[in-house]
Amino acid sequence: MVGEGLDAADYGSAAGHALGILAIAIPAAGITYILVRLLRQLFRSAWHGSTGRPVKRALSLGLVAAVLVGVGFAWWPGSDRYRPIEAYEGGTLANVLTAVTPDRPGLREGEQTDGVALMAGQTELPGPEEPQISVVLVPRDDAANAPTWVFPFDRPETASGQDSQALAVNTEDGSVVYDVAFALVWADNDRVDTTNEAYAFASCSDCAAVAVSFQVVLVVGQADVVIPQNLSGAVNYDCVECVTYALASQLVVTLDGALNDDTLSELDTLWAEIAEYGRSIRDRPLSELADALAGFKLRILEILRADPASGLPEDGTTPSPAEPSPVPTTGGSPAPEPGSGTTPEPEAPVAPEDATQEEPTDSNEPTPTPSPEPSTEAPTSDGP
Repeated sequence: MVGEGLDAADYGSAAGHALGILAIAIPAAGITYILVRLLRQLFRSAWHGSTGRPVKRALSLGLVAAVLVGVGFAWWPGSDRYRPIEAYEGGTLANVLTAVTPDRPGLREGEQTDGVALMAGQTELPGPEEPQISVVLVPRDDAANAPTWVFPFDRPETASGQDSQALAVNTEDGSVVYDVAFALVWADNDRVDTTNEAYAFASCSDCAAVAVSFQVVLVVGQADVVIPQNLSGAVNYDCVECVTYALASQLVVTLDGALNDDTLSELDTLWAEIAEYGRSIRDRPLSELADALAGFKLRILEILRADPASGLPEDGTTPSPAEPSPVPTTGGSPAPEPGSGTTPEPEAPVAPEDATQEEPTDSNEPTPTPSPEPSTEAPTSDGP
């Protein structure tokens, strides 16, 4: 970085990085100096103190060498060497203070304390004769509907505002979990940053997780910032004969003006049909979902093109929506496909693509109308 600063004639940056080098080097140099002085003094003491006594000299020099090797071994970097002392490990200052202070009675009213309870497999559990302070975690009332999180990454953040998210998590063997989110959004400000997400995660045997999120964003007018996102992810973790399928499909359309009443009525009728499809999506084969959502996009564009206020050409020059890219993953043989009694062949994973986005802008149209509500269920393995 110093060299880059000098090459760019940014001497302030170069000087700052040079000071950073000194800040790192000075403590290391100080520790090295102290160790060299200490070893030299030990060597001199051992050498002069054993003059004329070869056995003592050999033992003294061997002791100095052992100290040097021991310090080097203890300080040599390693993945298992440097870690903080845990609260339940001995040797801490708190342990020393507890050992030298007189015994105190148990907790008094209003006092608080903390502790760590470790129950080894071969250790007897606490009982009335030998009680132990502990914390009991009571499950929530909706614990049965809360999926267990066992994956080596953080849970996706919950959707907020006008965003849509379908999150299907399956950790139960021989089951199928669905989560569906359909939303029709009218942007009402100068920033269009709606996000459409579908995540399917599974960690079980002979199971399936399916997430489908379909979002239509209609914007009227001019927007200053346009950054919609369409994301999907399907992950198998410690899965045996399992299937995860994530489908995120998004359509963003810019309209020149407000739509007339007839167009809004047609959109309402079509969206009611789309919402009904979303509610019955568990009974449909996975191989048909992407094509069905692409067909709904085309029908929406046809309705919009018929309205002169939309500004969309009727000659079909407006790009048609690209087919959404489902993200399926399989672990071994796939689980039975919902809605059928057969076992489908696993589909090859496809890299996700954004659905066609016709540049969106601002809108003064009504607030978003999501439908249907996302849900997560775990039906039996022979169908939802």
